[in-house]
Amino acid sequence: MSRRVAGFVAALFIPALAHAADRQKQFTQDGVSYRYTVSEQRGGQVIEGRSNGEPFRLFVKNGRVNGTVNGRSVSFYVREAASNATVQVAAR
Repeated sequence: MSRRVAGFVAALFIPALAHAADRQKQFTQDGVSYRYTVSEQRGGQVIEGRSNGEPFRLFVKNGRVNGTVNGRSVSFYVREAASNATVQVAAR
């Protein structure tokens, strides 16, 4: 997983998991704007939206994340994104 994708995903789904709802959310990180919704589906959470106009869709279940970001497939554990977020904050 590239560092940019990891940072994007960490910034996106960590708050999303804490505030799961079916309403649109948005934030900006490192000059990139994100708009997304979180919904429950098949016993997990679907995070779907756009980052600077590019689509993404992530399915989070049992500590695992699978989906697409800007047309690229991603698959990783939630703990990987959380540890990448910690590293990025410490690097600033």
